[in-house]
Amino acid sequence: LAGGEYADQCADLVLAAQQQGDEIGADSDIALAQFVEQVFHHMRECDDVVALDHAGRAHRMLGSMQDISAYKQALAAVTRERDFSDAVLNSLPGIFYLYDEQLRFIRWNPRFAQVSGYTDSEIAHMSPLDFFAGKERAVIESRIRDVFTHGFADVEAEFVTKDGRRLPHYFTGSLIHIDGRRCLIGMGTDISEKRKLQEQFLRAQRLESIGMLAAGARLHRRDVRGGPREPARAPLTPGP
Repeated sequence: LAGGEYADQCADLVLAAQQQGDEIGADSDIALAQFVEQVFHHMRECDDVVALDHAGRAHRMLGSMQDISAYKQALAAVTRERDFSDAVLNSLPGIFYLYDEQLRFIRWNPRFAQVSGYTDSEIAHMSPLDFFAGKERAVIESRIRDVFTHGFADVEAEFVTKDGRRLPHYFTGSLIHIDGRRCLIGMGTDISEKRKLQEQFLRAQRLESIGMLAAGARLHRRDVRGGPREPARAPLTPGP
């Protein structure tokens, strides 16, 4: 594990500690091999922390212990919160994004990369405006300014993927402060099906309007040409 002139001393030190009932690294994440390596490095840097017996072997080491239970509990709580937030973001049906006022991405969910077609490393070096084209790019830029000015904005626009597809989405954005930085947090929802239903409804309305106009035109032509007349009735005569 450790080389050089202190290798045997390290091994003797660990063996002696075990024989005395000490639990080396029992309450830490450091494996025994790593612990021995650390001991070796300390011995090289500071020889006076190790006491040698008459045979020149290490049999005692000067050290200290610190209770890290609170640290362990805090770390576990942070890990739980991180895992929970990751699970929430990964379960969102839409694309999630978080970026600062300089339009630098801070975080996004896997759905964002999946829909856009870009890798995580590519997204990290892109601007949110890169996912829009034409006049809609200026509209998105204006809505982003609204978020940092008024605190919220939403808009419908086409999300442009890496392969050039344009997917209609409904985007939201809210102002949030993270570590003293003003950031925009929001989500985009695919509204392709909604757009299709709207188009079908409008098409049906147009067809209905055309049908009504056609029926009205037929009635008008009949009136102009003269429709069938009622048969003449015999004059009424008084009875006998």
